[in-house]
Amino acid sequence: MLAQAVQSGRPLDEQEKETLGFTHCESGVILGKTWQLPDAICGVIGWHHDIEHAPSGNPLIALVHLGDLLCRLRGLGYGYEEWRAIDLAADPAWTVLARHCPKLANIDLARFTLDMDAFTTEGSEARVAEALSAGAKGYLRKPFTPEQVKERVAPLLGGGQ
Repeated sequence: MLAQAVQSGRPLDEQEKETLGFTHCESGVILGKTWQLPDAICGVIGWHHDIEHAPSGNPLIALVHLGDLLCRLRGLGYGYEEWRAIDLAADPAWTVLARHCPKLANIDLARFTLDMDAFTTEGSEARVAEALSAGAKGYLRKPFTPEQVKERVAPLLGGGQ
C-alpha cells in the first residue's frame, strides 16, 4: 500500500480507499469503538483527514487535522512527498479552532510555520541562520522531546505553558 502511494505521490488515505475500499480512518474508528474509546476520540480518528465533513463541536478534530498538515508540509509524514497542494492558511480547520480558541484568529501563519521550520531543523547551520535572520524565534535540533516543543511553541500561541 505504502509503495503504491509513494509511486503515485498520492496521500496514503486516498490510496487506501482506492485499493482497499476503506481507509485507516474507517478501520481506526472500528478499533476505537471496540476498545470503547470516547466518542470524541473516535471522531478524531474518523475525521482527521476530512475536516470539511466532520461533525461540528469537536475542536480536537481540527487540531489533529492541522497537526497532520503541518507534518506533511515539513516532510514528517509517511516518508515520501505527496503531490498535494496544501493551503494551510485557507484550511477550514482554522475557522473551527478560532471559534474555540479566539487567540488563534490573529495568528501569523507565515511566521508560525517559519518558526516551526526552524524548530524542526536537522542541524544545518546555514538553515538555522536563514530561519533566524528571517525572524524565527529559536530552534531545536532533532531529536527533540515533546516537552521541548511545548516549551518553545506555547509562547507563540500566547500561552505561558
